[in-house]
Amino acid sequence: GDGSAHGLNLESEAHTELSGTNTDFLHSVAVAAKAQQLITGGEDGVVAVWDLRSSTSVASLAPPVPPHATNTRSWAAALEVDDEGNWLTVAGGADFTDGKSSPATAGHMSLWHVPSRTIVSHAFTPSPIHAFTHHEGTLLSVGAEPLVTYWDVHPSSGGPAGGGLDVSGRANCTIPSAYCALSIASGESPKTVESENAAMLDVGADLEPTIEDDELEHCEVLCVGGRSPFVECFANPSSPSFTLRVT
Repeated sequence: GDGSAHGLNLESEAHTELSGTNTDFLHSVAVAAKAQQLITGGEDGVVAVWDLRSSTSVASLAPPVPPHATNTRSWAAALEVDDEGNWLTVAGGADFTDGKSSPATAGHMSLWHVPSRTIVSHAFTPSPIHAFTHHEGTLLSVGAEPLVTYWDVHPSSGGPAGGGLDVSGRANCTIPSAYCALSIASGESPKTVESENAAMLDVGADLEPTIEDDELEHCEVLCVGGRSPFVECFANPSSPSFTLRVT
């Protein structure tokens, strides 16, 4: 809550505090293990890059704000960086006024080349983004609107030139807001499913297995949660397959 990041060595139980760059509470942290760097993003909109060897801040990045925006208050809600500390993805939101002095809110997604402190590509969304995940070359994000956004990410391996970040599709949810939780789950499923799409299932219900092993196939399911007791599950990227109700 004070803008500081805290680390604990599990072997020596030594405590490390990284503070002084973020001035408001943190939303997300990410570690570039091979580069020995920690990335923090907070309510103040600052994305700080920390050297874990010296416990010092080595860079401060500012996500983009919508064009023609004034009185902007932005925040960094979610971060992800590769192990080498080269490529950083930042998502969040911003409150601002437009040219007509009307209050407005937007979301932002940006791709950074960390060594050069350069923003490679960025895009804005109608509502703030609160969480995202990478999966098989695609970036998936959720936020303060009932949908999942799919992004194509094209970083340049040789440096900041030639990268890209583009929306490739969107899938509507039936839950009120895909606010924060998003994950990819792998498992086994029946080769044919007789239940209708968007069926309502009770978590913890007593179900007896009736499917043989040779009738199963490997599948991956995208699970999205929000401001409701429901979890939306996608077996295909275009629409929900079923909904879980947490009771």
